[in-house]
Amino acid sequence: MAKFTVILFGDLRRIAGADKREIEAPEPACVSDVARAAGIADTAETLMVVNGKTAPADAPIADGDEVAFFPRVAGGAA
Repeated sequence: MAKFTVILFGDLRRIAGADKREIEAPEPACVSDVARAAGIADTAETLMVVNGKTAPADAPIADGDEVAFFPRVAGGAA
């Protein structure tokens, strides 16, 4: 099992009930595995960042990586 630090922003914090969690997942793991373990069901509407760089849901991650999830936002004036 690998350990990951998960940081949640926006509504994802409220849904998960925390802004930062430690998650364990079997190796090999990818971003979507950690998202599911954190309670994020739909990564299509989520910006995912691994160690400070944006990453797709299928990006591989390693023990000790920090994975952040940001809900997508829209709005503003054109």
